[in-house]
Amino acid sequence: MLFVKIHKINGTVTLADAMFDLRSSVRMVISMAQAGNWSGVDTHINQCESLVQAIKTHSKHAKVDTAKQDVANKVEILWNELKPIVLSHDKKAIQQGIKTFLTQYNEIYFQVL
Repeated sequence: MLFVKIHKINGTVTLADAMFDLRSSVRMVISMAQAGNWSGVDTHINQCESLVQAIKTHSKHAKVDTAKQDVANKVEILWNELKPIVLSHDKKAIQQGIKTFLTQYNEIYFQVL
């Protein structure tokens, strides 16, 4: 997290930094869901959506780097699978959905580090 903060201050945010922010935000949403804070979930999910768009925007600036564009597309697909599960407010489904999301997301994330 320290490196993400330093990169933000210096204006050198990488794709990995943007992905770190999304993972952190998704974990916050899941914690809210586990606590039954559905109002917080519904509000915070918009931040996750914005972070997914930021990842896509970041990858578009890397016109030649198709690997970054592929990563952004995979992240968007994973998010689009998780979002309706979270919005269902079904704690059991969310628990399973986050396991699947994080397993696949972490594989992608470690490729861009």
